[in-house]
Order: sequence, then C-alpha cells, then structure tokens
Amino acid sequence: MTGNASTRSSAANRQFSGNNSAPLHHPVRGYFAIAAATLFWGISATLGRAVFTGRLISGAPSAVSAIDPLILTQSRTTISFLALAPLLLLLRGRRSFAMPGADIGRCLLVGILGVACSNYFYYVAIQKTTVATAIILQYTAPIWVLLYMVTRRLQRANFQRVAAVALGVVGSALAIGLAGGAQIKINGLGVGAALLAALGFSFYNIGGRELLRKYDRWPVFLYTLLGSVLV
Repeated sequence: MTGNASTRSSAANRQFSGNNSAPLHHPVRGYFAIAAATLFWGISATLGRAVFTGRLISGAPSAVSAIDPLILTQSRTTISFLALAPLLLLLRGRRSFAMPGADIGRCLLVGILGVACSNYFYYVAIQKTTVATAIILQYTAPIWVLLYMVTRRLQRANFQRVAAVALGVVGSALAIGLAGGAQIKINGLGVGAALLAALGFSFYNIGGRELLRKYDRWPVFLYTLLGSVLV
C-alpha cells in the first residue's frame, strides 16, 4: 500500500508540474530568451512613449490620439491572454494546465502585484518623465531582488552576485546613453512610479521563480497573465 501511495503521489506531481522529461536548465537558450525579452521590452517602451504623446516619431506632429497608461496596460495584457489562452489550450490540452487552487492563486497574485503593477507604473513613469529615466530606475529591480534574497537568507551577498547586480545597473545606464547625455527628466510622480515598477518587477521575478520550480512555464505564464487581466 505504501508503494502504491508513493506511485500515485509521484504521478500527481508529474501531472501538476507539466515538466515531463524536458531539461530544467538550458544556459544557451536562456541567454537567447533574455536577449529577446530585452529587445521586445525596449520596443514596448518606445511604442508606449509614442502612444502617450500621440507622436509616432519624436518631434513629428500628433498622428494618433494619446492613450492613458491604465488603458494601455489593461489592453496589452488582455489581448495577450485572449490570443495565447486558446492557442495553448489547443496545442497542449487542458490537463497540462492542471494546478492546485492555492498555486493558481499565487499565480494570480504574481500577475496582479507583479505584471500589472510593474507595467502600469512603468508606463506612468514613461509618461511623466522619459524612457531613459523610467528604464534606469526600473532596472534597479536586481538590487531589490538581491536584498530580499539576502534578508530571507535564501542567498549570500557574495562578490559574484553583488558585481553582477552592479554591472547590470551600469550596463543599463550605458545602453540608454546616460553617459552620452541621454535625456533624464526628474519628476516626483514619475520617479515614484518608476520605483514602484521596479518593486513590482522584483515581486514578479521572485514569485515567478518559486512557481517555476514546481511547474512548467506555460501554465504559470497563462495564470499570471489572467491575474493581470483581472485587475
């Protein structure tokens, strides 16, 4: 009986995890994913600034109606969810998205406090300041993540981690042209929004990391998107 219970428990864990026999780590593929995410994030910021000002090209006359950050944030996540949910369910089936209710709730929370808050406050920061200001402040997120991990004694603040965080922030500053005279606009509301976006992004990374240790990325991604839609 003990053996049968253990077998059923293992089968249930495999059903919920959805990882099957796929490798958990693939460093090269991970670097490509990071590069692609960075590229699309930059495109998103530039287009976001364009729709806030109504100008598709800087200095050009207004070509489209300006959109509020809340509408843009909600539209972005809702369209993504409505496009991906049917496709993923069709390709992978409903059983691959099975997950205990408690962990679905955690995914929804990550979507609300992580994805939705990060996106909304990031766009508010872009609207009130500049893309350069918003990016450099939001990219302080690795600092908050490291502080959390060290405070909870989940990781040690060794030289490698501290240096990686410092180089990441410096690299972001150089990438947006901070050393070359990039336009930095200080606005109290915009700076506050950018810092809240950084905290939201940190929560998204920390919460998502814990969920991805147990489940495949697709159900976590879908339920997280659903959480951001429900805000």
